[in-house]
Amino acid sequence: YLRHKRFSHLVHVTPPDDEAKEAIIRSKLKEVLLIACAYKLRHSDINLADLVQISNIGLMTAVDKFDADARVQFETYLNYWILEAINKEFTQGEKNG
Repeated sequence: YLRHKRFSHLVHVTPPDDEAKEAIIRSKLKEVLLIACAYKLRHSDINLADLVQISNIGLMTAVDKFDADARVQFETYLNYWILEAINKEFTQGEKNG
């Protein structure tokens, strides 16, 4: 509960400073790894390290763009941006390769 309360406070800092952003990113690395691993299970031809790196880009985008006043939970927003980053990367790869 205490960890959740601290996270909620960090997300609602307006605007979040660099320290708050870094704390949010660190607190969500496990979720990033879980999403990347789940994606890897469905797409075995993709390197897990690449998926994690791209997912981290999605995490940073979510932290930068999140609006605490919007009626969306951060986790929902995070999942969207991680999958958006993955899909964008591999869609571009298919077009270029």
